[in-house]
Amino acid sequence: MRIVVSAIGVAAVVGLSACAWTPADRLRNEAFLDIYWTAAKQCEALYTTMHVERIANDGGLSVSASSDSRTQAQPFRECYWKSVVELTEKRRASGLAVPEGLSTHPDIDID
Repeated sequence: MRIVVSAIGVAAVVGLSACAWTPADRLRNEAFLDIYWTAAKQCEALYTTMHVERIANDGGLSVSASSDSRTQAQPFRECYWKSVVELTEKRRASGLAVPEGLSTHPDIDID
């Protein structure tokens, strides 16, 4: 019985936390996926020796690269920044909101 009550309690907390998102939170999350995640994956597909390890909420990337692929670091950065700008403009042109302060030139850490 105690396990069933705990499971119900966990489900209720998870359900309530999902409902607690503000419209601003939803917009930031949607823009994160539409812009930063999409740009990172597009450029990762073009520069196959660069591997996106983490995408921060502000669009900053942590990228790993083999030592012989360092020549692709700057083209990867340029691809990402260009893609972020293009996807942001595309989102605006489609009439979709873009969060205030969205960075179009986020930091990229390549190890």
